[in-house]
Amino acid sequence: MIHGTHFMASSSDVFPDGKMWGPWLWYLNNGSKEDAAVRATQEFASWPYEWFEDEAYQSRGSVTGKLVLSDGRSAANAAVFLGDNTPNKTALDMGSYYYYTSYADADGHFEFANVRAALYGLQAWSNGSKIADVTTSFLRNDVTVTESRSTDLGNLVWAISNKTKIFQVGDFDRTSYGFLYGGAPNQHALVASCPESLVYVVGQSEASEWCFGQTYLGNWTISFDIPGFSNTTIAQSATLIVSLAGYSSGASSIITVNGQKVGNLTSDAPGLSNDPSLYRSMTTAGEWRYFEFEFDADGLLKKSGNEVTFQLTRNTTWHGFMWDSIVLEW
Repeated sequence: MIHGTHFMASSSDVFPDGKMWGPWLWYLNNGSKEDAAVRATQEFASWPYEWFEDEAYQSRGSVTGKLVLSDGRSAANAAVFLGDNTPNKTALDMGSYYYYTSYADADGHFEFANVRAALYGLQAWSNGSKIADVTTSFLRNDVTVTESRSTDLGNLVWAISNKTKIFQVGDFDRTSYGFLYGGAPNQHALVASCPESLVYVVGQSEASEWCFGQTYLGNWTISFDIPGFSNTTIAQSATLIVSLAGYSSGASSIITVNGQKVGNLTSDAPGLSNDPSLYRSMTTAGEWRYFEFEFDADGLLKKSGNEVTFQLTRNTTWHGFMWDSIVLEW
């Protein structure tokens, strides 16, 4: 299925006249995997095909640049996406026109070769590794790709949060990697192996002790202290960032901080429509969602014995939350 919704939350694109899918190659040999691999290498090296006589297909340029975080670090290994200009959809849902994917190198440099001439939006987000703590995304609109020319965007400053981080559970990479069963081979109902309730102690627990998906009624709690806490250092407000690698509807969660409700995640919450990832055996990701819950820190947080709890109050078999990362900052 091309651009279907098997693991997506939506797909409502209207394809313009002339939208091209292909060319396609079906290669049938004697069953040799080695021969198939050699042919695949040849075809990748030949793309885009010179023999395909289509003006729009042959009209291509390139895009280069370097991503630098606002704290001076290079955006090492960032995921870089060239797609819709001034986008109003997720990267996964785009497809009316054309899009291209790449990764920055260790110094933040990236390149897109053989891009169709058009106007694009450039996005980037953390792919874990050295920038696993970066919770923001980068967007640069109005990137013009001209036939037979290279568009050099130069140094692009990626603004990151300047707040103080209290804790982070899991790398920010839009996947469940690092958690228990995260990225495991696809297995039907694997999420049912995750517990009803668990406690994660910041500074003691490992990410692998937090399961990749929550689907049973129960409480998942993050217990944490705040080193250096005092009445003079406490911020007026704090932000709880919840990044989901996927969500299958039929599950609702109440989020509390030290027993006080600060938010909830339900099927009717904006941006939380269903993707079928969990009940279709995915273990790495469905469609990424991002939420921020702000609350008054003064009087609620304390030096030690704090708890953030995700209380699942409604559930459906094999449906629920697939985790990416949870961050508390002020």
